Amino acid sequence: MMLKAKKLIRNIECLDDTYCDYVIIKGGTYYSKRYNKHITVEKYMPSDGATGAFDVCIDAWGFHDKLCYTGKFDDGTLCSNWQASCIVSDILSERGRWFRSTTWKYATLIGGGGKCRENGIFYTGQ
Repeated sequence: MMLKAKKLIRNIECLDDTYCDYVIIKGGTYYSKRYNKHITVEKYMPSDGATGAFDVCIDAWGFHDKLCYTGKFDDGTLCSNWQASCIVSDILSERGRWFRSTTWKYATLIGGGGKCRENGIFYTGQ
């Protein structure tokens, strides 16, 4: 499922008390084959895109942002930082962005994660 987003003229507050450049105008659900889990992004969810980098695949960042904001998959199970990083990598890879898939997997693991990082870097304990 491809999300659609609109670049904002001015930033709005994100769900984690930071500021976002995008708002999702068409939500959707991504199914992770790797983890057998769904992630749903609702219409009008704010997103910061690739957090300061050039945005090439907003749906990857929308789904990653949703995981980082909530720390959970749709079924309520906790998501680790590693899982969120692998999912953004999988989406970028599926969209033909193999180089960004690899680099952003590790960049988000090292410098991102939000609630997923709070759940655990590699394991959530569930």
